[in-house]
Amino acid sequence: MIRGEYVSKHRGVSEERDLGPIFMELFGGSPYLLAEDIHDPENPIKRFKLSRLSDVSVEKKPYTPPEKSDCERFLSSFAGVGGDEAKIEHIQIWGSPKMAEHFEE
Repeated sequence: MIRGEYVSKHRGVSEERDLGPIFMELFGGSPYLLAEDIHDPENPIKRFKLSRLSDVSVEKKPYTPPEKSDCERFLSSFAGVGGDEAKIEHIQIWGSPKMAEHFEE
């Protein structure tokens, strides 16, 4: 179990969190921690952007991570938004002609 201060992008405030780490992943070019938020039993498994986590300490409380099947919604989601039922409706990328050459490859 770890404890740290986390600044939520949506709330903009720093909150102390007790987290049960599951694994780290690179998502959209940024490192994230997939973890169980101990204080939110209704929505316990979340992604936490590492750059928003500070003052981290390792707690001596034992922690057993959830089964992989409990994490499937996050593992199969597109960019962590919408879960596995979400459908991509439209993607538009603006760029230079040089950038377009890379997409053609």
